[in-house]
Parts: sequence; structure tokens; C-alpha cells
Amino acid sequence: LAGTPMPYKAANEREVLQQSYSFMFPSLSEKFPTEFPAEVFTWDALVWARGVFDTRCVTVSYPGGRDLTCLVPLVDMCNHDFCAQLSKPKLATHKVAAAEGSGEMALEFRTLAKVAQGGEVMLNYGSLDNTQLLLYYGFAIEDNPYDSVSLELEPADEDQFVMQKRLLLKLLCLPVEHHLRLQGGLNPRLIAALRLLLFEKEELDLSEADPEGREPVSERNELFVADTLRSTLDGLLAEFNTTVEEDEMMLASSGPDAPSGFMRGVVTYRLGLKRILLKAHEDTQVLLTQGVPAAAFSLPEDATSPAQDDGKNTAPGEHDGERGGGHGGERGASAESAESAEDAQDARKRPRKRT
Repeated sequence: LAGTPMPYKAANEREVLQQSYSFMFPSLSEKFPTEFPAEVFTWDALVWARGVFDTRCVTVSYPGGRDLTCLVPLVDMCNHDFCAQLSKPKLATHKVAAAEGSGEMALEFRTLAKVAQGGEVMLNYGSLDNTQLLLYYGFAIEDNPYDSVSLELEPADEDQFVMQKRLLLKLLCLPVEHHLRLQGGLNPRLIAALRLLLFEKEELDLSEADPEGREPVSERNELFVADTLRSTLDGLLAEFNTTVEEDEMMLASSGPDAPSGFMRGVVTYRLGLKRILLKAHEDTQVLLTQGVPAAAFSLPEDATSPAQDDGKNTAPGEHDGERGGGHGGERGASAESAESAEDAQDARKRPRKRT
């Protein structure tokens, strides 16, 4: 599970449960030893009970529009499918023939599609990604449409325009957390946030013409956005202990060494995250190699961007393997002094490491 958010998620769930247990015990056992005997209400017993509930619970619609999570005998045997034939179970009142005028509550299921005779009846557990499915139910679905990879983007503390950029993010309602998905391309809000975070002084002034960051401001900024995103994706992919090809071979293998049960879910889960990162990497590479045409810039005649200073569209350098940034390449030949070149390189590196 290295490279996935699962270890953090599981540790957080365990910490919350531990806090709940510490709040109740041993106090309850000391005050009410008969009702809560210490040898029964142990930490291990609570972990087991929580595991049973999480893996067996069902969301039930109650009268009045409330949804409650319940344990329902037999219903917990239904497996999950996003295109399940059964609707969400509903608690409803039904007439009882033996006592006309009275009624009793019953759990009602309605079919949303035809069910073949002898076929398996499925239930939709909800719009859950594989992190949730694996954490709470112990399995994962290949090509889960709800899977995503989260990126948190904030201005670097050492950025001299950090306060201005944080204020702009709030004013433009650009989130700090962004999600990469297998469907579609790069989210325009992600690109807009990166443009803003990587602005230099001249670009901050020019951004007033397009405050929502929908259009490129400078060639330097656009290439820096693509290079920063590519470096971040490279760093995330490097945290996995296996490659996409190795995971695909594991899932395709048969015999005693083939992954099954929970381990098959683990391989499916991490493979899905890698595919999302690789898809985003391909989308970023297009942005990186194509660059931005000069006609896309709306710069005043008296404005000069850093990309115009050295007179060429320079290619970014190679990734150095550091998560979230770090860039080992130079901007290319220019007429700048050694001192100016060093300042420019420091300015390039600073926000990327934070991202």
C-alpha cells in the first residue's frame, strides 16, 4: 500500500476509535462492573465489533426522509455493484391481513432492473471510491469511476507574494485540494490555481486582465505550470513499490501465487491510482511539449515577461525524484549575468517544492 493514502486513512480511523474507547473505558467498567465487565469490553472486542458493523451495515430510508445505517440480517449478504438491480431499502408500513386496520413495519426492496432466475441480486453500497471500499469492505473495483488522486496546492511560505496569492485563491474560490480522475482531462481549476501559485511580480499585475486564471498570462508561467505538475506526478508515482506492468501481471496471473481476496483488492486499488497519475502525466506532457502560442498572450506593450527576457522558449529540465517538485534543469542559454541566472533558478524552485 506504499504510495497510497490507505495507511494514513487506516491510522486515522484507528486513532478516532481509540479515542472513543479511552473516553468510555475503563471508566464504565469501574463504575458499572456488572453491566460492563472489563474482561468483555476490551479494545480487541471493540475493533472486532466495529469491523463487523462497517462491513455489514446497510443504509435504510426511514419515514420522514431520514437515512440510517443499520445491521439487517440476510441483506448484508448482498454484494456491491454500481448498477445493482435493487434500490435502497426502505422502511415502510404494510397492512396485516389478520388484523385489518393495523400495520407493521417491514423493510421494502424494489427492483430497478429485471433479475434473471437464479441470478445474483446486487445492492449498491454507494458512490464509493476504492479507498473506501477497501478500507470498510475489503475489496476494490477495477476502473472505479469514483476513484481520484488528491493534490493539495498552497503557496510556499517563503514566497514573497504568499499573502497576496492566498487572498486571490480565496477571492476566486479556488480550492487548495484538487482531484485527478481517469475520466476527462486536467481540471481547469487545477491549472488556474497552479498559474496563480507560480506567478511572479509582472504576472500578478497582468492577471488583473483575467482574474479567474482561465487564460495563459505568460509563456514562462505556462511552461512552469506544466513542468511543476509533471514533477509532482513523477514524485507520486515514485512512491509506489511496483509498476503498472507488475500489478497488471499479478492480476492476470493464475495458480497458487496469484493474489486473491483482500490482496487482490490491494493490487487493484493501487493499480487504479497509478493509471490516474499516468493519465494526468500524459495530459501534462501535451501541455509541456506543445507550449502556448504567442497569440494566446494578452500582454501590454510595455510589459515584459521572464520568458521574453531570454528570447526563447526553453524546455524544462529533468525531474530529480523529489515529491511535489524540485527541478534540476536550467532555463537554457541566455544573456543574463550569473547572479541573475541564480536568482531566476531559485525563484523557479521555491514554489514547486511546496506544491
